[in-house]
This record gives sequence, C-alpha cells and structure tokens, in this order.
Amino acid sequence: MSALGRVLEYYEHFERLVQKLPKPLQQPLLREIGPIKDLFLRQRAPRIVVLGDAEVPLARLVHAIFSAPVEGVEAAEWLTYRSEAGAELRVADARAAGVDASEFSPDLWLLLHSAESPAPPDIDRVVAATGGKGSVIGVLVTPEAIESVEPQRLAFHAALRAEPALRDRLAGTVAVRPEVRFVADGSRADDRREGFTRLAQVMTGELPQEAKLDMARVSGVREVQREIALTVVKSMSVICGAIGAQPIPLADFPILTSLQAGMVAAVIYISGQPARAKLGLKFIAAVGANVGAAMALREGSRALLKFVPLWGNAVSGGIAGAGTFALGRAAIGYFIDGVSIEQARLIFKKKRPPGK
Repeated sequence: MSALGRVLEYYEHFERLVQKLPKPLQQPLLREIGPIKDLFLRQRAPRIVVLGDAEVPLARLVHAIFSAPVEGVEAAEWLTYRSEAGAELRVADARAAGVDASEFSPDLWLLLHSAESPAPPDIDRVVAATGGKGSVIGVLVTPEAIESVEPQRLAFHAALRAEPALRDRLAGTVAVRPEVRFVADGSRADDRREGFTRLAQVMTGELPQEAKLDMARVSGVREVQREIALTVVKSMSVICGAIGAQPIPLADFPILTSLQAGMVAAVIYISGQPARAKLGLKFIAAVGANVGAAMALREGSRALLKFVPLWGNAVSGGIAGAGTFALGRAAIGYFIDGVSIEQARLIFKKKRPPGK
C-alpha cells in the first residue's frame, strides 16, 4: 500500500468508529474530518506553466525547488517531476517561440526574468499567453546574493504592476538563487537555494487546496509544511475534544487512539516522508503519550462527573483535545522541524494538560 493509502486508511477507519458514537455527535465530527480527508483524497500534483526568459535553465530551477536532482517524465507538453517519496510537480515550458501557452490550464504561471537580462520579459506576450486567467508570480533568477538584486526585483515588480491586465493577478515577485550542486550519490554538495522558501510560500498560497500538499512535500520548505500540518493538528484536537466530552467511559479510547495515530501519520506524510504506521506508533510511545497514562487521567476526569456533572464533560473533553494538540505539535517538531526526540518529548510535556 502507498504512503498516501495508509493515511487515508486511518481516516476511513476513524469514520467507521464514529458510527458507534451517539447520533447527534456523528455528523459534526464527520464534517470536521471531511476537509482533512479531502486534502489527501483529492491530492494532485501542482500544474505550473513557465514563461519569460528562455536563458534560465528550467532543470536548475526545478532541482532547486525539489532540493534534489530529479528526472522529468514527459507526457505530451507536460513534464512530471517526482521525488523519491512520490511527491510530484508538473511543469510546462511555454517560453519557446511558437508555443501556444493559452492551450494550458495551469494552477499558476511563473514568469522568469534573468537578473543578467537588460530588460524584463515582453509583458504583452505574457498577457496574451495567460489569457487573463490564473495567478502570476514574477521570479527574478540571479547568480548573485539576493540582497544585491533587491532594487532590480522592485523594478521588475513595478513593471508587472504597471500592466492593468496583470495587476490584480500578480501574486508577487521573488528573487531566487538556484545554485545547487550535487555529488554522485545525489546528496547536496552545496546549497544556495536563497529565496526558495519565499517562492514556495507564495506558490502554495496561490495553489488550489488539492495541489497544496504536494507542493509542501516537493519543496521541503518547513514553513509551508508546518502551516499545513498545523491545520490538521488543530482540527484533530477539536475532534478529540468533542469525543472526550462524551460521558461514555472507555468507549472512546479506540477512536481517540486511532485518530491520534492517523494525525501523526499525516504529519509524517506532509514532511515528505512515506507515512509508516510503525514509525508513528514508535514516536507516540517515545514522547510518552502511552495508553496507560492517558487512561488513568481520562478516567480520573470521568470521576468528576459524579460531583460536577455540568463541568465533568468539559474537563474530560479539554484533556483529550489538549493532549492531542500537544502530541501533534511534538510530531511537527520532530518530523518537520528536525528537533531531537528528547526535544519533541519536552514539547509534548510542555503543551499537554498538567498532570498527564
């Protein structure tokens, strides 16, 4: 089974478990999980069309976006670039004379401009090529340090903004320095991917929802991955809090455990790695989120129902939600931010409810 298939399997299993909960709770929880499942179920590769200076080597740009040497697989006019973990980016090069860019329907357009060129690309051709549809990102490609070309980037931005047909569609201009050298085993010998964090953020912001996930996995930019992962973690925490607030002793443990395991698997997948169930379970155990500790605290909160029936459920739900959020933040720290397992354990302890 593919990594994506494993993630989807978690959420399908969760949906089956939800059917065992009281009817009034089922639909709200399924509505909450729906957008997250769609993020993975409808996932597809971003479609990018490149315009502008033909002197800029496309392969160098793509390698810098991936931060790895990748081969393109041609399918008609599109090239599909794929990472070892299966993340994909589809690119069409419409810079050559005679190419009818209007035949493409990309998610967005990248307008390349070499910092060594005396003038910006032909704006009229860009307007005609894009057909008035889709966001445009200006990319100033330079061999120099980013700071030294900032005045040139601002001039490029102003030239694009001056065209009424582009003004409302211009998502921004970014200067990049895509100088990446690789050794024989494919590892980076030198990395000067300056500006690509910003470029990946702008591209992700302009992509449709179904294409954001692969862009995050392709780029390897932590800021982008963290943003998507936090969305998943927050939603999972809300759901776990709602389940934890139900006065059904022990009945919610299979659901909470399944949901939290699925959340960690999703974070692993968003990081660009294959989602491995065993790795997720090992991580949960390593940070101290074991079932025994959770059950002791969980059932302790149940006892509050005997004394404060109006507040017992709220306390119980708060514990389940906060514990899930702490686990999710620890997973983001470990799998995306690259902290040690000891640091991840500290993140979990700091953000979980007191006493757990």
